[in-house]
Amino acid sequence: DRIRAEQPDLFVYLGDTIYSDSEAGGEIALTRSEKWAKYRDNRIGPTRRLLRTTSTWAIWDDHETINDFDGAELINSDPDLMRAGSKAFSDYWPVPKYWPLGSNRTYWKLDWGRKIDILFLDERSFRSQSADELTDNPCRNEEGELNLAPMMPEEDRAELGMEPVDPACVEHILEPDRTMLGARQL
Repeated sequence: DRIRAEQPDLFVYLGDTIYSDSEAGGEIALTRSEKWAKYRDNRIGPTRRLLRTTSTWAIWDDHETINDFDGAELINSDPDLMRAGSKAFSDYWPVPKYWPLGSNRTYWKLDWGRKIDILFLDERSFRSQSADELTDNPCRNEEGELNLAPMMPEEDRAELGMEPVDPACVEHILEPDRTMLGARQL
């Protein structure tokens, strides 16, 4: 209701429109119909009022499918879960003109008047496996602990009393084949 009171011309819902991977308020949603139930649960009064009165566009992110998923991996390891998340999202959000059900197109451009283009990016579907998830990760120390800030400037690391970063770690993170958007979307 506070958003609606501002009378916005446009509301962009920046992902995490449901938490289908959370047990808060029920079981983890793995199927399309289970994810629909999470969307219905989220359509409380204030949300319904906002959607009735304001042009709303949604971007899908990880929690519509499963937390922190890397699409390039999930499409191979659990394609049914990937499809369930994307289809349930397109069922519940006003994107079918730009993202036809089954098209696998999860990004688009919205022309907003003559001077504004809004780019809705998919930062999940094409994403390479997270660098920190790889088993041969050079960003882990001998005890297996992950370096949580490997790209922090060395002078800042030194000021905080952190060890210098292994150059192999930085090289690993910056591998040219790694992607967040995928070649076609980029």
